Amino acid sequence: METFLMYTVIILIVTQAISFILILRLRKGVTTAELSLGTAIPSIKAFSFTHNKQVVVKKLIRKPTLIVFVTPHSRACRKLLEECRLSYNQNEGMLDLISIVIGGEPEGRKLLKDVMMPGEHLWDPTKEVFHQFGVQIVPYAFAVNKNGVIEDKGVCGTKEQIDILTEPLFQ
Repeated sequence: METFLMYTVIILIVTQAISFILILRLRKGVTTAELSLGTAIPSIKAFSFTHNKQVVVKKLIRKPTLIVFVTPHSRACRKLLEECRLSYNQNEGMLDLISIVIGGEPEGRKLLKDVMMPGEHLWDPTKEVFHQFGVQIVPYAFAVNKNGVIEDKGVCGTKEQIDILTEPLFQ
């Protein structure tokens, strides 16, 4: 019986060690180059629902801008868009909005129309913009100054979080 317990413990330790090594290797392969504060956003193209053509995201920025990444099938993303609309109306045009939808095109258009989202509406079907910005989860937002430099960023879903993210833009 003691031998059985000893071998069981040894097998358990070996399997835990192997699992730990595999998790570390997988995690290293999954990480993305996240954009840091104070860096300019990348010059990358996305399809604009607003203009019905490819546009360079960076060229859309003319004043302080909140860039939000959302997916059509998430309640948290829908809530973020509604809160962004309220924040946009409250800031009386001092803040531009860029919504980047990840996922299906018809669902993305419907979401933005249902929420009556102001600003530029972009579609990222291949998640290229998503990965270039280093976003790993939605809803996520970037507060960008008029020069395209990231002032703040983070997971976002409430009016309070939007206010915290955009605060550096108005100082």
